[in-house]
Amino acid sequence: MDVMELGAIGELVGGVAVIATLVYLAAQIRQNTRMMQTTSGQAMSEQVERFTEWLVENEQARELWALAVGWGRDHPGSLGNPAGHSTDALSRFHLVMYRAANASFSQYELWRAGHLGSPQFDQLKSLVHIYSTTPAAIDWWENQAPSLFDVDFLRFVRATRKEYDRREGA
Repeated sequence: MDVMELGAIGELVGGVAVIATLVYLAAQIRQNTRMMQTTSGQAMSEQVERFTEWLVENEQARELWALAVGWGRDHPGSLGNPAGHSTDALSRFHLVMYRAANASFSQYELWRAGHLGSPQFDQLKSLVHIYSTTPAAIDWWENQAPSLFDVDFLRFVRATRKEYDRREGA
């Protein structure tokens, strides 16, 4: 074998090595993406669980949440009808809504960065729907949230609300 033949064999071996390396790297990236989505999904579940535990353990928060999500604007006890509530109750309601919205915003940012898979994204949309469709919550999203969250997230919330309204025939 002369030098030219050895060079051709070396190029062939080098090409095969490059392809093998690329296949290995693609598999590693795919595995890392699945791991990130799993980790993000677990973090999302833990965040929802912490919020739920907080509501269960905190009687005032639970009462405010019931006022926010349980009654329509016309109900005399509704937070959508603020005349019947103290400034303190309304302030606490705003904080409860902020806590729920901020958890959703964190999850939205994970989705936007590509770290949430479809099941987690569907769960996020379901939670946003719960947090944004009652009269008191709608009022909060329209009057308080714009100063707290970015425009893309607010568009996402509105689009999710419209999507669920279409599904439910509203």
